[in-house]
Amino acid sequence: MNGLRVIPVLMLIMVLSNAFGQDTISQLETPVNYNAEDSMVMDLKKEKAYLYENAHIDYGAYSLEACFIEFDFKTKNVLAKYCVDSTGKKRGIPILSDGDTETEADSLMFNFESKRGITYHVKLQEGEGYVHGNKVKRQTNGEIHIDTALYTTCDLDHPHYYFKLRKAIIIPEDKIISGPINLYVADIPTPLGLPFAFLPNQKKGSNGIIIPTYGESSSLGFFLANGGYYHKFKNDQLSTAITGDIYTKGSWALYNTTSYKKRYKHSGNLKLTFRKTKTGEKEFDDYSEKTDFLVEWSHKQDPKSIPGMSFRANIKAGTGSVYENDFGNNVVSPNNYLTNTFNSNIAFGKTFKKVPSNISVNLRHSQNTNTGLISFTLPDITYSINRFYPAKWFNSSNVVKSKARKQLEKIGITYIINSKNETTIADTLLSLNHLDRLNDNMRNGIKHTATASASFPFLGNAITFTPSVNANALMYSYRTRKYFDNETGTVLTDTINDFMAPMWATFSASFTSKVYGFYQFADFMQGAKQSKIRHVLTPNASFSLRPDNGWQYSYIADSLGSLNYATPFDSQIYGSTPTGSSGKVSFNLINSFEMRQNNQNDTTGDNPYVYKKLLDNLTLSSGYDLMRDSLNWDNLSISGRTNIAKLFNTRFGATFDPYARDTNNVIMNQFTKDVEGKLFNITAANLAFGINLRSKKNKTKVESNKGSEEELEEINENLDQYKQFGEAWNWSLNLGYNFQYNRRFQYDAKDTFQLTQTLNVSGQMNITANWNMSFQTNYDITNKKFSYTSVEVTRDLHCWELTFNWVPFGFMKSYNIQINVKSSLLQDLKLQRRRTWYDNGVRD
Repeated sequence: MNGLRVIPVLMLIMVLSNAFGQDTISQLETPVNYNAEDSMVMDLKKEKAYLYENAHIDYGAYSLEACFIEFDFKTKNVLAKYCVDSTGKKRGIPILSDGDTETEADSLMFNFESKRGITYHVKLQEGEGYVHGNKVKRQTNGEIHIDTALYTTCDLDHPHYYFKLRKAIIIPEDKIISGPINLYVADIPTPLGLPFAFLPNQKKGSNGIIIPTYGESSSLGFFLANGGYYHKFKNDQLSTAITGDIYTKGSWALYNTTSYKKRYKHSGNLKLTFRKTKTGEKEFDDYSEKTDFLVEWSHKQDPKSIPGMSFRANIKAGTGSVYENDFGNNVVSPNNYLTNTFNSNIAFGKTFKKVPSNISVNLRHSQNTNTGLISFTLPDITYSINRFYPAKWFNSSNVVKSKARKQLEKIGITYIINSKNETTIADTLLSLNHLDRLNDNMRNGIKHTATASASFPFLGNAITFTPSVNANALMYSYRTRKYFDNETGTVLTDTINDFMAPMWATFSASFTSKVYGFYQFADFMQGAKQSKIRHVLTPNASFSLRPDNGWQYSYIADSLGSLNYATPFDSQIYGSTPTGSSGKVSFNLINSFEMRQNNQNDTTGDNPYVYKKLLDNLTLSSGYDLMRDSLNWDNLSISGRTNIAKLFNTRFGATFDPYARDTNNVIMNQFTKDVEGKLFNITAANLAFGINLRSKKNKTKVESNKGSEEELEEINENLDQYKQFGEAWNWSLNLGYNFQYNRRFQYDAKDTFQLTQTLNVSGQMNITANWNMSFQTNYDITNKKFSYTSVEVTRDLHCWELTFNWVPFGFMKSYNIQINVKSSLLQDLKLQRRRTWYDNGVRD
């Protein structure tokens, strides 16, 4: 009876009801489906079925697979065994699945009616853990009893480590209760043991104590770090962990991490840090005490929750030294160490359908830890009306519209109104008791912007003409007036409370086109692919006209009567209106180069050519102001970028001044060519390039059947942040070079040149299939010294991992060696040796 045979139980009942008796069959209330790859033998006398080779039975929530299965219709007992191939290896090992519990055993007996069973030489999976036992009994209530068991998170048949349990009881989706327990590593018993144990056995995690790490710091004393309590609420929408550090010399810290998520509504995380750092002895001069805090909150609203409305928040605020004195972390975070700004934003947005428009409200915070200045924007409100076409509002009775009407319908108008309220204060002055100080530097205002524009192609779409009108208005509640005080000999500023609404308008028009050309190689250089260089030029010429608004005034700046110029709105939140009249003609020439080759793989003719980028962008720009009485020409700017085969990328730029300067470095209305004999003075230049090299073994996308789709997507989006084990000499290398040049012209003094050059290198390599080394370093070529540098070596030990982190020099000089179990279920099973950066000296 070779070949695949599948007999559903309903058909079997009809055939065997007379032989087995109607009562026997009717007791199987749940349908049984079973099949076998090789054959099935039905013993009508004994009321049994025998299934051979890849046998499978489904009964309700239970699923059984094995090489051989024997099913007794009378007693509802099932017996499953493995087979042995010609090489002596086991195949078709029985696997019994019941929801989240999966049992793998050499042989097993199970009763579908009583739900009781016995398995031999079993491997049972419970969530992230595995239980091995010689004889396992499954009770009617679903509990599993084992006389002697091995508990591990290693998925091998012979695990690298395990806890040996005596008289264990497994309660599915709850816990594992055991008598005496002992840890074995490589089958060698360790001194770590307990008289009894309760092990978590919940797929979604459980509440409990977070075991702290212990150690000694030369600066802070003996410590217990990162210990506390974790609690997940029953609805699985909220979880929180409260942890802390304590040191024998008086330092301590408290942390709270809270996560929340409501499906199709919102999700977010809240992190709170409060730390007290004490170094030295109170009786000595080197004693210091520092208080730090940090608040981090991220919130995201699901777009499906309220269509047309959005709310999101990203808050990060704290003391400037919160990361410098972060003694609770074992490994240095480069992003935290190198950051000097904290930024926050709470944003609300709503879209209106009746009048196509939207409004956004933002509450912003910006903090510079170097300068100690904190800025608050409370609030920043923007209302904008989507582009609309007034000419389309009026219906035309003519079926065929006139040419003029069609052109008018192309004119679109947008309108934006923005309101801001901003204040800046030093962090040393900010406190709950002195919130009134926020009013000292308060600035606010309203800005209106209306734009009307259209695009008209002509000459067969070869040229596009784009005229536009831009009108702006500012609204301020006060103005300023500067004057020279003869008594003090200084310039003073008066603030006058007066509503002001300065306005200005700009009229502009531009012409844009595209020109295509090819540079052909000699015949012997073209090859079979007929290679050519394609050059795309995008010329743009524009004219803008802005009348003078008349707000600029002059004032005496010193006792000699020298004049300076200002406007009443120089210190306002939106600044001043543009001063003077302008009639500028601007020129832009954008170039791109690419290689065009015949597509030899194209057989349909749909894609006859293949294009390869050579230079993505090369832009030259300048301008000429017709209304200036002198210095009409703008600086010439050149910029470009390219990315070749995703291996080499570069950006470059330079600014050239066409005018000469006198002996006092004052700009003259004479060209550099006429005075110095050269076309331009270079005022600024920059160059940055990067090389990204990867071995062919380095994956660009990871595929796995483990974890969720969201986790796999997050890994593929940030693949450079993860290590790829499995293949030796799998490597990647990133090289980056940055060059900055700035020339500063100083009055009656020698020019100064600011030159900055930095080199950064990072990479990773698998020395073997299980050894990985990664590093990053930065070198300041100008100052001839290294900045932040780190090295990390990781050894994949299957179910364990060994990590070595090292910062060889600098303020963050430290190292950390740790060997630990990979599974988060036993994350506290680890051995660690470290020297943290705060032992080098805690900053005040």
